[in-house]
Amino acid sequence: MIDTSLISGSFSGIPFVMMGIYIVAVVYLSVKAIAAKKIEDVEVTFEEHYTANKTMPGFIVALLILVTFYSGSTFTGKVGFVVKHGVAGGMFYIAACVGAGIALYFLAEKIWPLAKKYRLSTLADLMELRYQSKKIKVMIAAVVIAFSLIWLILEMLTLGYIFSLISGGVISKTVGSFIGMTLIVTYVMFGGVRSVASVDSFSALVMLFGSITSMIFLIIKFYDGNIFYMFNVIHETAPQALTVPLSGEVAWQVYISYIFLTLFTLMLYPANYMEICLGESLREVRKSAIATAFSGLWNIVFILISLAGIGLVGLSGLGFEQFADPQSALLEMAQLTGSSVFFGLVTTFMFAAALGTVDSTLMSLSGVISNDIITAFRRIKNNEKCIGSSKDKDSIDKRVTVNAKKEVRIARISALVLSLLAFALGTQKLPMMLIMVAYAGEGIMQLIPLVLGGLYWKKSTPQGAYAGTIVGLISFLVFKNIGFEPFGGLMSGFPALALNSIVFVVVSKLTADKYYSNYLKKYNHVFEDFFVKGKVLKDLNNDEIDEVGNDTPAKV
Repeated sequence: MIDTSLISGSFSGIPFVMMGIYIVAVVYLSVKAIAAKKIEDVEVTFEEHYTANKTMPGFIVALLILVTFYSGSTFTGKVGFVVKHGVAGGMFYIAACVGAGIALYFLAEKIWPLAKKYRLSTLADLMELRYQSKKIKVMIAAVVIAFSLIWLILEMLTLGYIFSLISGGVISKTVGSFIGMTLIVTYVMFGGVRSVASVDSFSALVMLFGSITSMIFLIIKFYDGNIFYMFNVIHETAPQALTVPLSGEVAWQVYISYIFLTLFTLMLYPANYMEICLGESLREVRKSAIATAFSGLWNIVFILISLAGIGLVGLSGLGFEQFADPQSALLEMAQLTGSSVFFGLVTTFMFAAALGTVDSTLMSLSGVISNDIITAFRRIKNNEKCIGSSKDKDSIDKRVTVNAKKEVRIARISALVLSLLAFALGTQKLPMMLIMVAYAGEGIMQLIPLVLGGLYWKKSTPQGAYAGTIVGLISFLVFKNIGFEPFGGLMSGFPALALNSIVFVVVSKLTADKYYSNYLKKYNHVFEDFFVKGKVLKDLNNDEIDEVGNDTPAKV
């Protein structure tokens, strides 16, 4: 087994310096964004804090989505999965990420114009508008937070782990997590999404450059730059790694489960809805979605990195037997090269990927708490009307501006509380953590019928949304705990999702006539905005709702 001293041993100055340069750049970019915001004297509203008033170019939106999609766990957990299961362990990531990009393209067609017209910021905002129900908004927010918090915890732990690695253990994982948390929560609180966008666009470039460079360097270092030689070595020593079995531990049930689990999770992840709403125009959001779909091919990079690790066993004279842990395979390969510079490159781009997921997740979840829970409860208590109940521009603007500073302040406090909660949970080895890991993706996808039905089915009702979601969540928890995985290994969340969908459709059909007889009298304009193709874009182009609250036409 290889010596892992760079991973768990003595301090090496070069990786520490490389990480320091990256952190200095992050501090500079975040401070610059905060200062620019103050100089421009931007109006303080939740919409501005959370979506930058929908003014971001497509290139920036694409980079934000990429660094959210491909977190630090891509280079630990996913690499480890491919090292363990071969190419079969990575192919579904390509399909899922390409599918997610395509899905985002079509979702954006519906979401961005509505978000622009009604000044929406979150998924729950959109569903409140569709169902004219603030209680549905709170339910969605609760599910999103409960099942998304785990990713915040895991990526924050990754930050601490990398700090510990590059310091040779001088900085503990706990202290490292605290340092990373302090850095991130500061610019999220005071800079909002503009700071997050500035930092994450840079982090995405670091991640892309670092991962591609690492793949090339490993193939050159261990296989003389000949990728065909690498595959030949794998074919001779581990031929099963190049096959896609239809039975066994990784079979078709696993492919289907992971493809759709990843696809649905990416579609519902709160940061991705926030990022759709960042775009300055529908055209720019479309561009970012197309870039996201093509980024699915980038998964080939981490698959090739993993395959390079599998082939090490067959290299004569190397003396390699196996990885200490498949999840640390990339780090062990970096150590095996004997290059501190390369080890620094790997740890830096992994840190950048993790940071990009932490800050966007923290930003989005803090906004969900402020906008979709605390503010929503206040509106319920005060019996305020739902979004879209009044269609005139003044009413829309009043909703956004009436308690603007308070909502932003709550979002900032929520970011601090969430980060402290994630840090505290991350320091504990609780069985609950393992349960949360297993439940996260399968739990959040129980919102799929409610969301897709609301967007694309005219007969969706709040009653169907409540019933389907509750049945789906309860069924999932029961199935998971009794180990029910039909068809020889399909994840428990999918039969729960099937029951969820059936109940949603049946209850919606049973309640649609009564519900819409009243709904269409009051909210026909909302119904038309969702289902009359091109109506909202026409409204925007006619200056009914403009780009930034003045008389300039919206770009669509």
